Amino acid sequence: MTVSVVVPTVGRYSVRGVLDALARQDGPPPFEVIVSIDGSSEPDFGGAVLHSQCNRLLLVQLGISQGVSVARNRAVEQAAGEFVGFLDDDTVPESDWLNRLSKDLSGPDIAVAGRIVERAGGSVLGRLRALAFENRHQTNLARIATTFPASACTRGGEPARLIRTPYR
Repeated sequence: MTVSVVVPTVGRYSVRGVLDALARQDGPPPFEVIVSIDGSSEPDFGGAVLHSQCNRLLLVQLGISQGVSVARNRAVEQAAGEFVGFLDDDTVPESDWLNRLSKDLSGPDIAVAGRIVERAGGSVLGRLRALAFENRHQTNLARIATTFPASACTRGGEPARLIRTPYR
């Protein structure tokens, strides 16, 4: 199994943190990273270290700003992996993210969905943001359960599960 990790960006330096986190993955399957740059501001990737299981780092330059959806779609068009995982340019995946993702996708599951875990921190604003993220997550889970009931999802005639994994 090979995973294509798509990271859309507007050229923010924070994308480097995503690459660093992917370089520190524990026991991942073979993967590639496709950074899709929405606009003309290319971040500095000089000196970036790749994981030994990462077989390519591809930059897709859109040239003019077309939005995050177009950036994702252009990256997916270049993807060579059997599966595609999406990370935002300011999201740092846990060190076992690719490992868990590959295990979840190796079963009879139709999709893997994740969420951002906002760390509350000590400030009032930090605690409010954490509460807002949690509330939004619960609302989204209710929508998913209503829109995609488990009984309606099958893969190979078998019921499929929706696995939810946290991205931190």
